[in-house]
Amino acid sequence: MGFKNPTAAQVSDLNNALKTYNINTPQRVQQFMAQCAHESGLGRYMTELASGKAYEGRRDLGNTHSGDGSLYKGGGYI
Repeated sequence: MGFKNPTAAQVSDLNNALKTYNINTPQRVQQFMAQCAHESGLGRYMTELASGKAYEGRRDLGNTHSGDGSLYKGGGYI
């Protein structure tokens, strides 16, 4: 899987993000897609590869309870 053969759900998610965040010029779309491609391994990884333990106890992120770091680790294209 990757951006070469996106699913309908992936296309829908990306189109919704473009609309929601006013990514509405060719340059903005190009930059957004490049960032998504970089951070998700060309769409292969939809969950952060790290365990999330580095986020444990990070009150600045809202992780106030034991286990929050792993529970709320990154997901999605970015």
